[in-house]
Amino acid sequence: MATERDALVRSYAEVRYPFLAHRHTDPDRLATIARLHGIVAPPVDRCRLLEVGCAVGGNLASMAMLLPGAKLVGCDLSEQQIEHGRAAMAAAGIANVSLCALDLSEVGTSLGTFDYIVAHGVFSWVSEGVQDDLLTLLARSLTPNGVAYLSYNVRPGWHELSVIRDALMFDLRGVDEPRARVERAREYLAWFVGAMRDGSRYSPGFLAEIEAVRALDDRNLLHEYLGPFNVPTHFNKLVARAAHHGLTYLCDAEPALSADHSLTAEGRLARDRSPTELVFAEQHYDFLTNHRFRRSLFCRRGASLTRTIDARAVDALWVSSRGQRLGSSDDLAGPEPFTFSTPQSELTTARPVMKAALLHLASVAPRALPFPELCEAVRARLGAASLSDVEVNALRDDLVQAFLTSIGMVTLRTHPAPCVGEPGERPIATAWSRHLATEADRVPSLDHDMVRVDDIMRKILPLLDGTRDRAALESELMAMVARSEVIVRMPDGRPGKPAPGAMSRALEALARSALLVG
Repeated sequence: MATERDALVRSYAEVRYPFLAHRHTDPDRLATIARLHGIVAPPVDRCRLLEVGCAVGGNLASMAMLLPGAKLVGCDLSEQQIEHGRAAMAAAGIANVSLCALDLSEVGTSLGTFDYIVAHGVFSWVSEGVQDDLLTLLARSLTPNGVAYLSYNVRPGWHELSVIRDALMFDLRGVDEPRARVERAREYLAWFVGAMRDGSRYSPGFLAEIEAVRALDDRNLLHEYLGPFNVPTHFNKLVARAAHHGLTYLCDAEPALSADHSLTAEGRLARDRSPTELVFAEQHYDFLTNHRFRRSLFCRRGASLTRTIDARAVDALWVSSRGQRLGSSDDLAGPEPFTFSTPQSELTTARPVMKAALLHLASVAPRALPFPELCEAVRARLGAASLSDVEVNALRDDLVQAFLTSIGMVTLRTHPAPCVGEPGERPIATAWSRHLATEADRVPSLDHDMVRVDDIMRKILPLLDGTRDRAALESELMAMVARSEVIVRMPDGRPGKPAPGAMSRALEALARSALLVG
């Protein structure tokens, strides 16, 4: 066991994770889903949150941008990753995140209790004994109305991937150094694909899976496929183990990807197969969809959980949308349906209040509005003296349904993100995103998501501390171009100068991406 633990520590020390935010772990998302299911989850703005397996703490630092009054704690097996995270957060002035190097078996009760506990990318990648330690920690350390997030690999989707991992682990016997393992794995995968091209006994889909593994970066290849553990499970077995420890399954962190809320044929068939047993329906859904990864939310046994969602909960929530209108008709009151699109989903509605709501939310994005303010905006767009109770109820139902069934279309929050829709005269980005932009081309937004920034945006971000007006920013950008610190490519690939208005467009793009607070 010590050898396997040492291998884990060594691999994460030598090939560490970058600073990442994971959208589904946002405590506000956890709180919103809990409240829709009848659990009065603790206020996130002053919550206590623990992340198990926090790596360098990037997820916690992103949360700190949103929740400066929360107390955020992270623990990880790797001392090197913890030290790297501490240094970065100190440089960015983040004071409400505490990182500690701890083995799960050593945590005990030393850290206290938490309103939210997050374990992303941990459960499937540790031994069965450590898995039990993690489930024990969740059950023991959650407050009565707290919510835990647990991600893990599931069968049947991981069946073929397990074959790939088994082949790699067989070929890598005796190769211990992490980077040597990665190099050997890439050579083996190339050999394996080449050997199967003529007369392969495997399906074309299996070959495509191998190519997808080959395309992974070194970090994901090492930690996902070459670590000492990767043990996928069936959903129903995981829920049974959690129940043994005193935990109850709440929902998926992306409800649209669960049988309970999916609008797909597979979701309907799974519900029909097991109409009274949610866990069985979810397991049928995994079989039908070949699911390979889940993000499950749990609460303590005895929490006031209900499966009947009361849409009136939206009255106390904030609403935002990134949906973009497809089409150009402006007949809000008429019967013609409007279709809205996000990168992950589409939603079509003929209901005037929902058409008006999504149009208005798109116009103020990425800002969120309290539900009563949104109702007033809908009334104004429809040119009505007031909205009837029937119309308000319909809007409640449609917003909640969109949140649960259409990925990214509607976001409901208990606490608004402090982002702005338009850059100010002296634009401001968070200290954390300013810090990360100096070393990476992906930074965390105030939606708790990772945003890729181009060269101009990346160079501008560290300057956005509120001390420079637009003229000063324009001057600094031109100076960086003159020093070749920013390379602007012309359509033919040659270097050139930024086009007129490049600064304003970059600031507007940063605002649309929820990266500005002023």
